[in-house]
Amino acid sequence: IRTIKPNASLSPGAPDERLILEQLRTCGMLQAVKMIRSMYPTRIPYADIMSRYGKCLFSYSFMAAKSPKAFTAAVCEAFDVDPNEYRLGNTKLFIK
Repeated sequence: IRTIKPNASLSPGAPDERLILEQLRTCGMLQAVKMIRSMYPTRIPYADIMSRYGKCLFSYSFMAAKSPKAFTAAVCEAFDVDPNEYRLGNTKLFIK
């Protein structure tokens, strides 16, 4: 857990943007965020994928029976998405 000081006097409601940004840089937070976003910047919840493609694909019983993660994997495979370009998380699809 990191504590970020909002300003030099620690008074509420008056954030010092330079001070906050410098603290984030010093603790490595900005580099961590940049690294995470550069690896898999697009993150889509499985529920969004199911709501978008489920209407078309749930007419096939084998698709309707799949879990959200398995459904998403099947959609990626059906659209020939390169497996090196995405990862399946617990609740989201991560795309490079």
